[in-house]
Amino acid sequence: MALRQRFTEHPASVDETYWEHFKVATHFARSLFGAAAACAVHAVLPWCHEKTASTKVRALCDEMSAGARGRLAELDSVSAGAQESQIEAAV
Repeated sequence: MALRQRFTEHPASVDETYWEHFKVATHFARSLFGAAAACAVHAVLPWCHEKTASTKVRALCDEMSAGARGRLAELDSVSAGAQESQIEAAV
């Protein structure tokens, strides 16, 4: 297998370029590191972050299952902005 193909075969299988796949994988890695940090804090201080990691893992699973791979966070921020606009308009 050619070296270039090693970098492009899997991203193409999920309909992404190498750089799109890199961005999505980095998004998941950052989220998982955050969840891992919450677990570490929870291990020492059991009253802290009682549901943080499980909530994050469920959200990542939903994101991956929905086929939104890295896009739900973007959609959430757009949705949040629209909700803020609606609230401001109502006030």
